[in-house]
Amino acid sequence: MKKTTAWIVLPLFLGGCKLLPTSPSGAQKVESNTKIVAPDQFQPSQRRSHKESISEVAYQLKFRSQQVLDDPSDQKSHLLLASYYARMNKNKEAIKHLEQANLIKPLKEEDQLTLAHLYADSNRLNDAMSIYKRFFKQYPDDWKVKNDIANVYRKQREFSKAQDIAEQLLKENKDNIFAMHTLANIYYDQRKYDLAELTLQRARKLNPKNAETWNQLGLVYAKKAMRDESQRSFLAATEQNPQLIEPKLNLAQNYIEHYDFNNAVKLYKDILEIEPLNLTANYHLGVSSASLGLDEQAEEHFTNILKLDPTNAQAMYAMGIFSQYNVQDGQKAVKYYERFIALSPGLSKRHEVFNHLKFAQKMPPKVAPAPAPDASNAAKSKETGK
Repeated sequence: MKKTTAWIVLPLFLGGCKLLPTSPSGAQKVESNTKIVAPDQFQPSQRRSHKESISEVAYQLKFRSQQVLDDPSDQKSHLLLASYYARMNKNKEAIKHLEQANLIKPLKEEDQLTLAHLYADSNRLNDAMSIYKRFFKQYPDDWKVKNDIANVYRKQREFSKAQDIAEQLLKENKDNIFAMHTLANIYYDQRKYDLAELTLQRARKLNPKNAETWNQLGLVYAKKAMRDESQRSFLAATEQNPQLIEPKLNLAQNYIEHYDFNNAVKLYKDILEIEPLNLTANYHLGVSSASLGLDEQAEEHFTNILKLDPTNAQAMYAMGIFSQYNVQDGQKAVKYYERFIALSPGLSKRHEVFNHLKFAQKMPPKVAPAPAPDASNAAKSKETGK
C-alpha cells in the first residue's frame, strides 16, 4: 500500500470570475431604466476554438522570450507573452510584458484595462486605480469603470468609499446586477456574510441564470460552513454557464477538500478542455490522480506545469512527493526537492521538505523492471522445444 501523503491544496477563488475587460469606448451605454440580465460580454465563453497543445505553447513561450531578448521593441511578442502568462495566472510576468509593450507604443484601451485588472489582482492597487481614474475622466458616465473603481477601493479596504459607489450605481439602475456583486463582495470582505447573502439573493431573483451570482453565493455559504448549500450553488453556476472556469475550480476544491477525488478529476479535466494553460487545474488534477493511484496521469499533469513554467516551485515539490511516495524513486525525488529548495530562498529549515529529502536520500536506487519477454519468440521456443 502506498504511503498516504498530504498534498498542497489551494484556497477557493474569492474574487469571483475573472472576465476580460471591455473597452468603455466600444461598450454600449446602459440607461438607468434598462434591466441588466447578464449580457454576453460579461459572461463570455472561455472555451477556445483552437486549443494549442502544451508543447506548442511551451515552444511559443521560449521562442517569443528569445524574440524580445533579441529585439526588445517587438511589441507583438510582448503582447503575446502577456496573453499566455495571463492565461496561466502568472500575473507578474504578464504585467511586465504589457508594461514593456506600452513603452514601445501606447496600448489599446482593452489592453490598458487588462493591465489594470492584472494590477488589481496582483495587489498593485494604486497602479490599477491610476488607470481606472484616467478612464473615468474620459468616460465619466461609464458605470463599468465606476464599478472597477469601487472594487479597487474594496481591495484597499476603503469600504465606505467602495460602498458609496456601488450604492450610487444601484440608485442609477436598481437592476445593475454587477453592482450587486460588488456590494456583496464589500460585505464579504468585512465578514458580513448575512448581508452578502441577502444582496446575492436579490441578484438571484433578478436573474436566476447568472452564473457569477451562484458562484458568489457558493463562496458565502462556504464561509458560513453550509457545505451542501455551497456545493449546490457552485453546481448551479456550472450548469448556468458551463464555460466559466472559476465556479468549476471552486466546486472541484470543495470535492478535493472532502476527498472526493473522482468528481474532482472530472471537473479539472473539463477545466483543461476550456483552458489547457490553467496551472491550478493541472496541479490539482495531478494531486487528485495521484490520490487515486493514477500515476501516469498525475505525472503528466505535473510535467505539463514544468513545461509551461520550468521554475514552478510548487510543481517541483509535487514531483518530489510523487517520485518518492508514488513511484518509490528516491533519487528522482532528491533532484526535485533540491530544485524546490533552490527556487525557495529563505525557506525555513523546519519546512517538511527537509524531512522528505532526508528519507529520500536513504532510499535504495530504484531498479528498472525487467523487459517483458517477446511473445512471438516464446511461442517459437515452445514449438521447437527450445
